[in-house]
Amino acid sequence: MAGDIFLSMLSSTWKVSIEDSEGVLCSVAKKEYACIATFWHRYLLPMLCIFRGYPVCVPVSEHKDGEYVAHIMERYGLRAVRGSTTRGGLRMIRELTENIASGLSCAITPDGPRGPKYRVQPGFILPSRRTGAPVYPIGVAVSKSWKFNSWDELVLPKPFAGIRVVVGEAIKVSSGRDVNRQCETLRSKMVECEEKAAFFFKTHGTETEWK
Repeated sequence: MAGDIFLSMLSSTWKVSIEDSEGVLCSVAKKEYACIATFWHRYLLPMLCIFRGYPVCVPVSEHKDGEYVAHIMERYGLRAVRGSTTRGGLRMIRELTENIASGLSCAITPDGPRGPKYRVQPGFILPSRRTGAPVYPIGVAVSKSWKFNSWDELVLPKPFAGIRVVVGEAIKVSSGRDVNRQCETLRSKMVECEEKAAFFFKTHGTETEWK
């Protein structure tokens, strides 16, 4: 598809900088252990490119707009798990759990696939509880981008954009019934990571100054 070629060419120009004190992404790439990485849905396109070739599964909506994302993932060597909170949810949770148990990490957009934006849904809790996989909040900031007219204001970084990725400390999901508190904890940590990512550009200037 022409869109795949365009995204691949575009992503090859991006300057990606990662803050990951625990080396989580490196461990995921080497399949040293399985975890659940979470980032906001609006950063789905750049994060799919960053995770290219990783042993990672990603939940993708069964709606038509999920077909394009699933196609990109297939080309990038990622595994799509189809379903959402509204369609195929139980099957999706089961498949995510099975994938994590087999050693694959999972990348989840906890406010997707339909929002509201920045509202964490509890879909990450059961796979983490059942497998013991730690949950890592990820914050993303982009120096310059196009924003789509969608519920999440989907971000597509412009050519030669800088992308800052901040991986936070692990969150251990408890076995209690305090689902709302655990969702709020994750949301708070994701916001904190995103603020750190945005601050990087404030202190380092534009991407042309820190290449």
